[in-house]
Amino acid sequence: VVVVAGETGSGKSTQVPHFLLEDLLHNERSLNKCNIVCTQPRRISAVSLATRVCEELGCENGPGGKNSLCGYQIRMESRTGEATRLLYCTTGVLLRKLQDDVLLSNVTHVIVDEVHERSVQSDFLLIILREILHKRSDLHLILMSATVDSEKFSTYFTHCPILRISGRSYPVEVFHVEDVIEETGFVLEKDSEYCQKFLEEEEEITVNVTSKGGGITKYQVTFYMQKNKWFTKLFTSCAQGRCLLSS
Repeated sequence: VVVVAGETGSGKSTQVPHFLLEDLLHNERSLNKCNIVCTQPRRISAVSLATRVCEELGCENGPGGKNSLCGYQIRMESRTGEATRLLYCTTGVLLRKLQDDVLLSNVTHVIVDEVHERSVQSDFLLIILREILHKRSDLHLILMSATVDSEKFSTYFTHCPILRISGRSYPVEVFHVEDVIEETGFVLEKDSEYCQKFLEEEEEITVNVTSKGGGITKYQVTFYMQKNKWFTKLFTSCAQGRCLLSS
């Protein structure tokens, strides 16, 4: 058991399984027995990573194709073949495999990626894998994490070694929309839909309000319609000022 800790973007998900597969392929004794399973928390990750590794391996037919060494299996979809030696799958798929084979007798290496993304399925998988390791000494387990919590996983698996991989840091600058418009000098075209006037229709009416003393106050009301939304502005000639209503 080994824990691989590295920052996001360091290449853990693609390069570690790739290097492991190439090393086993160079060893003729391990060629027929090689069967690597790499779990991912999301289906889109399993599909995209398998596609990327196939490109690096030079598999022209893609994941699960003829003579393709890499494939993937997610819910309702499986792209594997007879030559598949590296399988990307979701955590749930591996748990279902454990229902048929409780010891994973056909698997030589299990890679649990993004182990820091704790979930019920991932925690349950780690419990089962630790029990399997007591019965199968030939099973290799690799845990890959992107956070500093790698010590917790190392302690859980009897203080297994931790391999730390340094990542690259790139400068990040923040630009707001107003700054981008000013720097680029962007101007909307005349026929752009965003240049249309907000005012589409206008209607004016006069409202007479009778007070308790019998006096009558006149109000001029103007209705504006803007993209199916009505805005009402109520103007009064009294000394109190102007009243604005909107709905």
